Amino acid sequence: MVDSENLINLYEGIIKGEELTTKQLKEYGFNSKDLNNLIEEKVLERTKRGYYTLIDIDNFYLYGKKLISIKEYSKSNACFEACYKLDQTNKGVNFQLFIRSIKNKDYQKALEHFDKFYINEEDECVIADNNFYLYLLSMIADLPDNYQQLAKKLTFDDVKVSKDDRRYSEPYTENRIRTSAFNQTFPLAIKQLSDKIDQKSELLEQDFAIKILLIQAAARQNNIEQSILSFIKEKEYSKLIEYLKNKESKVYLSLKECTIMQLAMDLNYMLETSIIPEKINGSNGNVKEAISNFDYELAISLSYEHSKKYNKPVSGDAIYLLLYEINNFINKEELHVKKKVMQTKNIL
Repeated sequence: MVDSENLINLYEGIIKGEELTTKQLKEYGFNSKDLNNLIEEKVLERTKRGYYTLIDIDNFYLYGKKLISIKEYSKSNACFEACYKLDQTNKGVNFQLFIRSIKNKDYQKALEHFDKFYINEEDECVIADNNFYLYLLSMIADLPDNYQQLAKKLTFDDVKVSKDDRRYSEPYTENRIRTSAFNQTFPLAIKQLSDKIDQKSELLEQDFAIKILLIQAAARQNNIEQSILSFIKEKEYSKLIEYLKNKESKVYLSLKECTIMQLAMDLNYMLETSIIPEKINGSNGNVKEAISNFDYELAISLSYEHSKKYNKPVSGDAIYLLLYEINNFINKEELHVKKKVMQTKNIL
């Protein structure tokens, strides 16, 4: 039986980039009998006289994961890179390098590794995870068209954790996180994931990838919200509509973004035509319904109360700001009409 310490020497040598020569392998502690056993057990393969290559990638990969458990992060990265050079098809290796690529925000490289474990996967539980990574990637980066279209077609059922998935002890908790992410409430999803990790005191590989993607999705969402506020403050409503339609062509808009686009289109129409939509009675205290019923006065009141309840300044609320502009426009138009009526009466 081959000594495990000698195997570690072998792995360490590969990580350092050392050639596997007969001389080097003997320095690692292997004798001639060991080398023959390693070849028979398909750990090594003799490429030419005096030279060998590692073909047992699975155990080398597991050594990389062991390095992570003892917090040898730089060495584990080098181990996975070395694994990839030896075998570019290993799904576990590609997943580890995918995590490192998204952490570095190198999405092109991340997709190269994603290809290797996404395509031809047959395990339904793993497919759900992979679909979730794809969905989150689509919220962060501009993907190639084939992946962008796949991501846009995903439903919650495509990312849902099955109750039969033994990797997760509480599928309900996992699905709460994924529901929040699908609703594009990424800060809430991050909090739910962090709470789960704190309670379980463990971080699965999947959790690590999801946490990175959620944090980056939240950052991208914040940038989008700042762009939306900038358009509103500059009164660039046509550009705001174009901006949101461009996003909608790639991914689904959040419910909030749909409401913002509706308000921007309503306001733009009023400014261009001076036509004020006729209010429909029947709103029941819901901002979205009040907007749909063109009851902008009620909508801004409800929006203000919502911001006050959660202690959020209205200056950063795109919906409130648009409602303010709409109500301001309506009040001015109504005042203008009243003045014209009074002028007519005076003439008569």
